[in-house]
Amino acid sequence: MLAGLLFIMPSAVISQELKTDDIILQYYKASSFDKLQKVTTIVSSGTIVKQDRMPIKIIRMRQDKFLQIFDVADITCYSGYDGTTAWMRVPYTGNPKPQLMPGDAATDIMIKADFDGLLFHWKAKGEQLELSGRDSIGDNLAYKLKLTRKDGGTEFYSIAVKSGLLLKREYTRMIRGKEVKMEVFYRDYREVEGIPLAFTIESQMGGQPNNTIVFDSIVLNEQLDAKLFEMPSK
Repeated sequence: MLAGLLFIMPSAVISQELKTDDIILQYYKASSFDKLQKVTTIVSSGTIVKQDRMPIKIIRMRQDKFLQIFDVADITCYSGYDGTTAWMRVPYTGNPKPQLMPGDAATDIMIKADFDGLLFHWKAKGEQLELSGRDSIGDNLAYKLKLTRKDGGTEFYSIAVKSGLLLKREYTRMIRGKEVKMEVFYRDYREVEGIPLAFTIESQMGGQPNNTIVFDSIVLNEQLDAKLFEMPSK
């Protein structure tokens, strides 16, 4: 009887441990990727809380176009990617002209512009993915996946064991010549036309709170002009 239990127990543990491909398939299903493939644009509007509460709008469009419009001290700023060029316009820095986005900031916005996220069709994108262990986020247990991008950069994604939804993205970014740990938490998932989307996105920099974005509305398939994402000439 004891020998039988010793044989059964390891088998039960192994059966509960999912492989990377199984976790990804669970994530695809939970995120309703079949429905997301039919979405052409996502327009998210709300507020960003840092030191003050400021309005923010994030506009995304296939293929891989991204525009973020936000206010700083009542001055409207922009950061965008048109599929080729990453740019920004931040007048509060003293330079009111549109300019190319530098270094890691450009890489980060290009990743955000990936309409379906880096985990979707990761093999076809030339990336490597492996199970890195477990993670705990609040009361949620998660599988932690390590993604090595084709440019050599690494990121970690925490997928909830129970719901299969993305709970956290973790990566590093060079800021003033130093490598800083960045963490992005995805909370308050709500269904929009059958697709679960995070209405609260909280980011931390070096283990300290950076900002929190709370969306009031997320609209799918709004008609947009691709020129909206291009860097202005003036």
